[in-house]
Amino acid sequence: MSRDNKRTALAIVAVTMLALPAARASAATSTAMTVKGNEATASFSVNESIACGTTTATRTTFVSVQMFETRPVGKAAPAPATQTVVVVSRFETCTFTGSFDIGFFNTFTLQMTALSRATLAGHFVLEGGTVVDANLALTGVAPVQQGTFMQRSNLGKVMVSQHSVGSQSAATIAGTVSLDGHALPTSQMLSPEGFLANSTGGEVIVIRP
Repeated sequence: MSRDNKRTALAIVAVTMLALPAARASAATSTAMTVKGNEATASFSVNESIACGTTTATRTTFVSVQMFETRPVGKAAPAPATQTVVVVSRFETCTFTGSFDIGFFNTFTLQMTALSRATLAGHFVLEGGTVVDANLALTGVAPVQQGTFMQRSNLGKVMVSQHSVGSQSAATIAGTVSLDGHALPTSQMLSPEGFLANSTGGEVIVIRP
């Protein structure tokens, strides 16, 4: 199970829960809920030749697209949603300079069938202005792995206890990605990493006065 990704999903729900009116109560309050959903991630790098004076240099671009569902179950649970995180970093050997951009979204839909296939698609405008158009198809490959995650954190007057269990599989990646209108040579992906997951996570939040 992808521990870091599940921790991110539960943390988003935790922040939402802390904004609820119960957090302003004079007595200690607690909230328990279950989060269940699918997750798909694709990341890869590509190298391209660029002009550098009278010769050429290399520009390396890294792209990551992650989508995961949050389907909270509980008395005060927020509405179901799909969270998307898109990351782009670049480095070129001509000037030895790099750049990094990231975007967070909750208006896209994850199209996924069990652990067999998924589609990561959308028009994303990142925080630094980079425009990403992605249409990636992931296909799951055996074996399917099982895993668990448990964590307890104390943040001032707030105690958060999290746990999750689920399954995941590696996945192949195919499709297209363009950055600011420039199509990347995705047929020449370097170090492609894709995975599909489905998990159920539980969370208890205790807020002391």
